[in-house]
Amino acid sequence: SDLSDGRIRVTENKTLIIEGLSNGDAGNYRCNASNTVGYAYRTVLLIVKDVPRVVAPSVFGGGIVNSATQHVLTCIVEGVNNPVVSWTKNGAPLPRDPRYVVSPISQGSRLIIVNPVRSEE
Repeated sequence: SDLSDGRIRVTENKTLIIEGLSNGDAGNYRCNASNTVGYAYRTVLLIVKDVPRVVAPSVFGGGIVNSATQHVLTCIVEGVNNPVVSWTKNGAPLPRDPRYVVSPISQGSRLIIVNPVRSEE
């Protein structure tokens, strides 16, 4: 990261401070020291771990559900280490039912409810 972005600074005692740490800050950081006798350095690997975020929950098919149709719900997530998406209904895992079709998509998961009933709107 660039020191000019305002989030990164070096204190008087040469401590590196990064505020608002993000995934883009991950990498190898190197502390260099030199004097008239020689040169020394130490490299430190910074790994940023972050909780996944749901960035785009969306419902396709409108608010009125016709039992002869299907309802599609898509959950798009962001995060490192391939976040796992799971679906629940009223706080419990989805029942094993062929009407619920869950499929992974790029950066998330899609739930298709085939022939939804009124309570699933």
